[in-house]
Amino acid sequence: MLKLGNRGTTATLLSWLAVLAVLITAFLAIRNHGSVIDEYHHFLQINTFLHGQATLDPELTTLPGYHLLVCGIAVLVRASSYPDMRLVNFLLSLFTILVFYASAKRFSDNPQVRMLQFSFLPLLFPFFFLIYTDVTALLFVLLALYLWERGYRSWGYCFSLLSILVRQQNVVWLLFLLAWDFTETYGYRFVAPALVKRYLLKNWLGVLILLGFGGFALLHGGISMGHQKFHPSFNLSTGNIFFFLFLSFFLFAPLGLADLGERWRLLVRHRVVVLFFMVGLALLYTFSFQADNPLNQFDFHLRNKMLHYLTANSFNRFVGFVPIALAALYFATTSFKRPAFYLLYPFSVALLAPSWLIEQRYYLVPAALFMLFRPAASRSVEYAVAALYLGLSLYCFDGILHGRFFL
Repeated sequence: MLKLGNRGTTATLLSWLAVLAVLITAFLAIRNHGSVIDEYHHFLQINTFLHGQATLDPELTTLPGYHLLVCGIAVLVRASSYPDMRLVNFLLSLFTILVFYASAKRFSDNPQVRMLQFSFLPLLFPFFFLIYTDVTALLFVLLALYLWERGYRSWGYCFSLLSILVRQQNVVWLLFLLAWDFTETYGYRFVAPALVKRYLLKNWLGVLILLGFGGFALLHGGISMGHQKFHPSFNLSTGNIFFFLFLSFFLFAPLGLADLGERWRLLVRHRVVVLFFMVGLALLYTFSFQADNPLNQFDFHLRNKMLHYLTANSFNRFVGFVPIALAALYFATTSFKRPAFYLLYPFSVALLAPSWLIEQRYYLVPAALFMLFRPAASRSVEYAVAALYLGLSLYCFDGILHGRFFL
């Protein structure tokens, strides 16, 4: 029985009530709304499976794992309409929040406020209610990490496979788990070949899934199922890396205010390294950052409007670099509790660099994992950030609901 006199229990209960109140209200507001952007293609694919046809929509770039899952649930509950499919996605979203909260209890000291921030994350919030693959893909990545870290390695790798079947790029997070185990066992050092062999045999299921994915990519000629013209498989671009840093300044950098003095002293102590890092980052940004994918030209997307501003002229590019640089310094001066957490940075780069299309939905897993791993700020700052996220999410949701823009 809950003891409401317990401060921690009361805070957790109030946090969950706040999340459910906001999410249920938002879902009811958009449930009967017309199709939103790519929802049409996802609904069409699900409906195709519901009618017993195995045809894949050529407009979709992902494997049909999400569509098969939603189709299976729809068959069980006899769902077939847009509102019904949105309800299925919403229920999956609530489970995603629950899994994040369970993970936050293992990785952080303040799981209820982390859960609030995750639930109101502006990049994620609108997709709780829409027929999109992203929340389900995130769910399987979080489940894989949670089960794997608790010692259920085989189950963790199985959910990694499911995450790949929803979004192919999630193969990066399978590699992340493999690297995590290696780092936790041997640290950041070279080891003898015999130890590497032992490590691979220990993680044979993860290696097998990785080899299977490699075979699929070779046979298919890439990892994108459709629209390969806009989503080339063998591409390197800095666009998503810099745009993620740009958005991260507004989402995460405020958390650094709690220990700003300590971060400043760290930067001063390593000022020569910081100077070279900033010069290299500025040069890379100047000569490589661009938003030239045809799908980044539509102004209805809020991200595209921001990208057009950032790339309009030299002055705008300079203005845009300021939050990018500050976000990079924030990440560089963030200390994690466990050495394996630092793997998040290179694997996030590995996830984002191959994508020519600049798309903020690609940032959901890196953002969620950083929210799990990062150190805690002060209580007031943490709740202020949750309130900031809620305000931004409601603004974005209202814009989508009334057809003013899409993310």
